[in-house]
Amino acid sequence: MKQEKKFSVLKTRKETRKMKLTYIYHSGFAIEANGFSILMDYFKDTLKSSDMGFVHQELLNRPGTLYILASHFHPDHFNAEVLQWKEQKKDIVYIFSKDILKRKRAGKEEAIYLKKGDCFEDKNLRIEAFGSTDSGVSFFINTGGKNFFHAGDLNNWHWQDESTPEEATHSEKHYLNELNDIVAKIKQLDVAMFPVDPRIGTGFARGAEQFITQIPTKIFVPMHFWEQPETTKSFGTYAKKQGCHFALMATPGENITSRSLKDAFLLNSQQINIRFALRYLQVFVALRLKTCRLYDKQDLSSALIVQFVGRPTEPQTSLVSARRQD
Repeated sequence: MKQEKKFSVLKTRKETRKMKLTYIYHSGFAIEANGFSILMDYFKDTLKSSDMGFVHQELLNRPGTLYILASHFHPDHFNAEVLQWKEQKKDIVYIFSKDILKRKRAGKEEAIYLKKGDCFEDKNLRIEAFGSTDSGVSFFINTGGKNFFHAGDLNNWHWQDESTPEEATHSEKHYLNELNDIVAKIKQLDVAMFPVDPRIGTGFARGAEQFITQIPTKIFVPMHFWEQPETTKSFGTYAKKQGCHFALMATPGENITSRSLKDAFLLNSQQINIRFALRYLQVFVALRLKTCRLYDKQDLSSALIVQFVGRPTEPQTSLVSARRQD
C-alpha cells in the first residue's frame, strides 16, 4: 500500500456541503457527511439502553455507506456488536486495526484490517493508520476537505505518580517517537479527538499538550476522560493559549456541525484582528464615553464564542465548546 509525503488536504476530493461530528460515548464519535457516515471506536450508545440512542435510532437508519472504524481490541474501543449491524444495514464498511484480527475478535473476511502505515481510500474518504502507544493504531481521516484525527489509545501514558522515573521516561520517549512519525506526514488538523485521561495523575494532559504543540490543530475534542469531563477543562485553558479551540463534548449526543467548524476556523484565523479590535474598542470607550470601565477582553471573546454553543436537545446544534458527559 502506497504512502504519501506530508499532506494537509486532498485537493481532488470535493468538499462536502454539510458535516457533523457527534460524541457517542467515551472515545466513540460519528461523522455525518453527504451520502455517508463514519463511526469511530464504538463502545456503547448515547443512551443507557443497549439498543437505544443516536447510533441505533439515527445512524443505522441514515442513507448511505457507514464506515465503522475500531482502533484496537480493548472493550472500551471495540464492541463486537457492530458486526451484527450488517444484517440491518447492508452498506457497512468495517475498517479495523489488525490487532482485532490477531486477537480473534473478528474474522478475516469481516473487515478491512490496517496496521501502522496502511491506507484505505475510496471516493468518499481517505484513512491512514498511524501508530499507538498502546494496542492497535490511530486514524487520520481526510474527507470533505477536512482533516480529522482519532487517536485511539495513542497518548503519553507516563503514569509518573506510580512509575519509576525510568519507566515514565521510556513511556514518554515511545509517545514522542510515534508523534514524530505523525508530524512527518501531517501539516495540520481541523479536528483532533485525543485522550485527556485523569487516571494518569500528575501531568495527565501532557500528551495532549505535546500533540497540539507539534501539530497545528484548529479544534481539539477531548475523549477517554472516564465520566470526569470537568477535569479536562484545565487543558482547555492551555489549548486556547495555543490558538486551538477546545470543544468539550461531555454529554453523549452533543455535536459540532460543519457551520460551527467553519466559524471556529474563521475565529482562529482572525485572532490577531480581534485583539487589535479589542484594543481599539477600549480606546473608543474611554475617549467617547469618558468612562473608567473598559470592555474586558474575556467578555468579548466569550460573546463571540457563545453564539456557537448549543445543547443536544436542539436541532442542528452548533458548538465550539460543550458541556457535561455521563
